Amino acid sequence: MKTYIAFNLSQKSSGGGNQFLNNLRGEFIKKNVYSDSANNAEVILFNAHHNSTEALKLRHKFPEKTFIHRIDGLYKLYNNSGDERQDMSFAMNISIANATVFQSNWAREKHIEEGLELQGKPNKVISNAADNEIFFPHPSHLTQESPNKINIISTGWSSNPNKGTSFYKYLDDHLDFSKYTLTFVGNPPAKLKNIKTIPPLDRKELANELKSKDLFFFPSRHECCSNSLIEGVSCGLVAVALDSGGNTELINKCNAGVLFNSEEDLIAKIEEASRNVKERRGEIKAPNLNEVSDQYIKFFKECIE
Repeated sequence: MKTYIAFNLSQKSSGGGNQFLNNLRGEFIKKNVYSDSANNAEVILFNAHHNSTEALKLRHKFPEKTFIHRIDGLYKLYNNSGDERQDMSFAMNISIANATVFQSNWAREKHIEEGLELQGKPNKVISNAADNEIFFPHPSHLTQESPNKINIISTGWSSNPNKGTSFYKYLDDHLDFSKYTLTFVGNPPAKLKNIKTIPPLDRKELANELKSKDLFFFPSRHECCSNSLIEGVSCGLVAVALDSGGNTELINKCNAGVLFNSEEDLIAKIEEASRNVKERRGEIKAPNLNEVSDQYIKFFKECIE
């Protein structure tokens, strides 16, 4: 069995979907189940609303092949109610897909609640995973930017307020920077005076930056299964994440940290996560890319059969 991914993959710093599909393609190549040509593939994997024209052309050209839709993002929920990308994604699931992959149980339930019709087609929940050859804990769990402080890091690429803008502003004004450092890597969500900002990094540079910290702060709302959060916990960082969407499922499943609900309990949750950091880091069970790719392959085979 061979798989083709109908997505314009980029090696540059980009969104979580692009990053995960790059990871997945790499695993498929290792396992000799990937083709760079749709002509030679039994399974064609497409993602959300992306590459809709190519996916539709391939569906018409290869009606006998199995098309799997990795559905990604409830755009009307976290962006605005008029976001047509969600309508396009739902329509593609009906007209092109033979089966659907969701990134979390929350995502499956929420997509159906938002009106996605599965029409009796097979579907499967499969988590995302980081590249474990790059994103892994520092062996000592002790590499720190400021040894006498708890070092926190966060990453982000979007200015959407649901990515946590208000929480960054709150911490910028209220976090005790004599006890903590907070670094933001990516495109800053707002003007920040106390939080250190670093422009987007390539994957290896980002992994090294993550490994020099203690906690991973993730205030994003309505995420299906955040690649950024997975990269953080894969590097052994204790997460402080907003109790929303797929975050809750991921944190609980991976024993990866604590959840907060609002500005009122945020600093208390950071303090909670800061206690016994080394012991907490040793208990994290991040998603494994090898196992995740095997779940995709198994599901593909089931759909073909």
